[in-house]
Amino acid sequence: MPKRGAPRAISPALGLHNQGKCFQLRWMKEQSEAVCEHLANLVRNTEAEAPIRDQDKTYRLSRQLRKMPQLEERRLEAAIWKRWGPTVTTKQEEFLPDVCRYIQTFQMPLYAYKTQKHWKAVDLVGVSPKGLPVIMELKKGGSAEPPLRMLVEAAAYGIAIRTAWNNGHLARDWRTEVKSMILPENREMDLQTITLVCLAPAGYWQACIGPSDKQSRRKVKREAWASFHKVVNAFNGHGFPAHFIQFDEQPQKDTFPIVGNPRKVELPE
Repeated sequence: MPKRGAPRAISPALGLHNQGKCFQLRWMKEQSEAVCEHLANLVRNTEAEAPIRDQDKTYRLSRQLRKMPQLEERRLEAAIWKRWGPTVTTKQEEFLPDVCRYIQTFQMPLYAYKTQKHWKAVDLVGVSPKGLPVIMELKKGGSAEPPLRMLVEAAAYGIAIRTAWNNGHLARDWRTEVKSMILPENREMDLQTITLVCLAPAGYWQACIGPSDKQSRRKVKREAWASFHKVVNAFNGHGFPAHFIQFDEQPQKDTFPIVGNPRKVELPE
């Protein structure tokens, strides 16, 4: 246990996916620096534990929505999928044309049968302009979790998807299911770069960034942003470029929220 008033430790002996709930908004600067320091080990450990399905267990790359999800974040995921799902037909309807054309699925399990410890389902999986997977980690508007946790979770699932693509049969299943796939037939393997999207309603980002003249409970300390940008650049160097996206959300009683207007977030330097 850390001493009182000290950040929880980032363990270089573990993967990104099993750091637990160590990320603290108060200590985002120090924890960003620790992630940067140990990133090579963290990536390597995550790759070593990434799940790969047997050849006869296909990946669930499409969804049917049979009932209203109970959890707020699941309803938000479903609303995003309903708004920007595979039925998108024109460029004007696309999610963000230069990053993610549309959302292929949500709550995509990595294991064939049930969730394993530390590996939950991927929040949202989109389709890039080149027809490749985009890994999307979503936080609800009222979340107090720091952006660093969102980025690390997205990267963990990006590593898992890249491993399943290069060493498993995800590429085969993706080509079968995703009709916009434009990857040449002889290039199913060796996916080196995979886009990450850290996604949340505008209210989440407004709380994280906050007004320049005051500190609030959910605001990231100004000095933490420079260290966070170093983490973003470090992940990019490992083949995981990240985008930070906000959207408008109108909660609705007993039904899906109304979502719209996705756009990039300008993070403080």
